[in-house]
Amino acid sequence: MAPRTYDFTGYSGQAPSLDFNLRSLRGNAVLRWEWRAGSTMYFAWQQLRSDVAGIGNFDFGRDRRALFGTRPNDIFLVKVNYWINP
Repeated sequence: MAPRTYDFTGYSGQAPSLDFNLRSLRGNAVLRWEWRAGSTMYFAWQQLRSDVAGIGNFDFGRDRRALFGTRPNDIFLVKVNYWINP
């Protein structure tokens, strides 16, 4: 295609199949603990699972089993706030 024109280049080929399933599940959990006035500790956890399959139809049981069969990506975080002069 030439810039600022509508002269398009023709496509001579077969279009690929666009049937696929994208599976994704994300979970978060946060725990907050205040042991003194103004002093807190946070524990956070996040898990991500994702998978792609070349199947174009939806089957809840199959997709659920495949999603929980994938390896999860876990992230843990600890944050501490301490109030020096209460």
